[in-house]
Amino acid sequence: MAHAPFSILPAASHSQPGASAQDPAGARYTTSSAGVHAHGREEADDLNDLPASAREIAQVIGRDAALRLIGQLPTCLSGAPGKKSSRVMLYVPKKISPDHRLVRILGAEKAMALVKAFGGEVLQPANCRRIFARYRDEAIVKMLKAGASLPMVLSIMRVSRRHVVNLARAHDMTHGQE
Repeated sequence: MAHAPFSILPAASHSQPGASAQDPAGARYTTSSAGVHAHGREEADDLNDLPASAREIAQVIGRDAALRLIGQLPTCLSGAPGKKSSRVMLYVPKKISPDHRLVRILGAEKAMALVKAFGGEVLQPANCRRIFARYRDEAIVKMLKAGASLPMVLSIMRVSRRHVVNLARAHDMTHGQE
């Protein structure tokens, strides 16, 4: 199966991988390079908002796994001066060992499905910046609604105070100034 190069969006995710917190309502949040995860949230199967290049991967390994993988891919800058863009690239080998990075990121079953579908190819999926930003902003709003303090949100999400205040205003919420 041959795959053409894909369009690329600028790089994303401001959250520090591994950050974790529990808000006052008891909800637990963790961050990874793929975004923020509110534990207990079920995996969404809707692929319509994914760029075609990411959708192609998600059809093989699922939406959440595809976003987790794309969020952990190395980025590189390319393009003409003034029009540079951040790209993510992935070489999918024809065979993988049990300790391969794809297995560590996706698990053995999904990694093998990726190898079966794309083995021997270099993929350049869109980096899904807009999707990661939307999930980050949804997680911020959920944290604020659950009573998380502004400093807690800022430390977990690694965004500016102004961004959090703007989200709170947009959702008719007040925010703690602690």
